[in-house]
Amino acid sequence: KLGGRTRGPQVMRKVLTMYIQGSYTGNLLELMDTQEFLAHRFFVANQNLPPDFGSRTIDCGLRCYSCSYCPGLAAAHIQDLGVHIKPMWA
Repeated sequence: KLGGRTRGPQVMRKVLTMYIQGSYTGNLLELMDTQEFLAHRFFVANQNLPPDFGSRTIDCGLRCYSCSYCPGLAAAHIQDLGVHIKPMWA
């Protein structure tokens, strides 16, 4: 399954293109089906994640309290873009 299929043809085209190319340079949150709403607030540079990111997280067992991998990764790779409120008139 590919994420994004419920988000319209433009997003699906982007996800499929990145899947076929085998790489993506940009905000990982833009490709994630349930996290895209966070992409305006946080930036996760997909290209900077360690090569073992997928294998380390897919079978992690969710023992978050005894593992420091994700907090360390988050501290190093998540950029907070801040809250931006669009003006009501412009």
